[in-house]
Amino acid sequence: AAVNSALNLARMRSLEVSKLRQAKKKESLRKFCAVIINATWFSVLTTLLTIAALFGDDIRLAVTAKPADFFFNVLTLLCIFVFSLEVVISCWGKDGYYFGIFFGLDILATVTLTFDLTWVSDELFGGGSGSAGDVEKAGRTGRAGVRMTRIVRILRLIRIIKLYKAYKAREDTKTRSGARRSRPGKSNHFDDDLDEEDLREEMERQRNGEDDSGTESRVGKKLTDYITGRIIFLVLLMMYFIPMFSASDHYTLNTTSDKLALDNINRMWYEFTQQCSSKDAYESELLAFLYVHNPLITECPGESTCPADFLNHPFHLLWEAPASGEVEHTGNCPPSDPYPWITTDKYKTSIDSWNTQYSDSEWYYQTGQLTEEIFSRLTTEWTTGDSCFAETPSAAHVGLSDISCPLDELRWQEYDAIFPSFYHPDLKEKSGVIMVYFDKRAYTAFEALLNVGQTLFICILLAGATVSLTTGAKDLVLNPIERISRKLLVIRDSPM
Repeated sequence: AAVNSALNLARMRSLEVSKLRQAKKKESLRKFCAVIINATWFSVLTTLLTIAALFGDDIRLAVTAKPADFFFNVLTLLCIFVFSLEVVISCWGKDGYYFGIFFGLDILATVTLTFDLTWVSDELFGGGSGSAGDVEKAGRTGRAGVRMTRIVRILRLIRIIKLYKAYKAREDTKTRSGARRSRPGKSNHFDDDLDEEDLREEMERQRNGEDDSGTESRVGKKLTDYITGRIIFLVLLMMYFIPMFSASDHYTLNTTSDKLALDNINRMWYEFTQQCSSKDAYESELLAFLYVHNPLITECPGESTCPADFLNHPFHLLWEAPASGEVEHTGNCPPSDPYPWITTDKYKTSIDSWNTQYSDSEWYYQTGQLTEEIFSRLTTEWTTGDSCFAETPSAAHVGLSDISCPLDELRWQEYDAIFPSFYHPDLKEKSGVIMVYFDKRAYTAFEALLNVGQTLFICILLAGATVSLTTGAKDLVLNPIERISRKLLVIRDSPM
């Protein structure tokens, strides 16, 4: 029995020693994490990465080309790694962080960074292979895609909370190194409420002539965090729901000029290949479309309007032929040259005849002129069998600019693939579909710059609202209560 008692006692002591060691390890880990979280270099790093996370994707779209996406992807992955590490370390090194308001917002802000990775956004919002089927499907889901893009944009703004956290960390560091220092024998972490000892210490500092006006009480910190979190939540909630009360978020107006023109082009193409119509009508419709949306004109003469008034221009034509690669004619008058490039004598003469017919300085809408190079590209056989539209081997395409392949050289945000919406049911299977790619790099860059301005405006708005509300709450509520508490302590200690 004595032996068993000694063994049990030894086991208990061993267990206590083991628990003590574990407690020391946890405390050492907590202190190590607290040192990292409060370190100036870590605060500077997370602040810089937060700025990059807020503005990086817009800067990428505004001032860089597609080859620069690799650098921004690496930067985004670095942000995800550092922010994830920050969440883990904060759970150990910050009291009250785990399952607090900043815990959830930090996780959500980090998750939204995945949408900035180009391979993720391409898979979710991109145009696929560029085939007629993909483009038609993208056209049907376009409104949902725009709504989803707006949601991602709003979720990205949650990262503003990290800037606020960085500011608060800097202020807390100043407070810890300033007049308000931890009392001997008391924890370095602030409690949630003021107690009698806090007020006595503050009174003693005031008697000694120490200025404590620049420091913030613990209740003030709680109040500031509370107000800031809810302001950010309310502003983001408003940004998400307000567009839902706009008709354009639910319905679109009737077809636009590019859609209408493309419908006419495909209708003329079908009538030529299947109903014995002349190819002249198709070629005339195609040229009229290109002149009305002339991608070469950069400035409107005088007070007239012209294609330069718009930020998107056609830059690529695509004919997705039937599966056999040739037009499948079922009538009694098969076309002699069933190809979408210009071949008739009427329109294959010279570029001067085009410019004379489709451009006139007396017109109010100035279409401008096309060049000899465009003439050459449209009147010769289009490119087939290359790697640009590898998933659509029957496709023939021609570029109207220095972009040879839109899918490889442009981001999905920088172009629109326009698919006809009003066409004969046999068009795709028998004649093939003609599509147009619009270059909207100028529009995307302008939109990205506006997004940068919007983010800056929201930062200023949130900062101003937070300072105004917290200052008002402190002046009207918190400071008077603290003064009353101090006076009550004085009266209790010296009632006479």
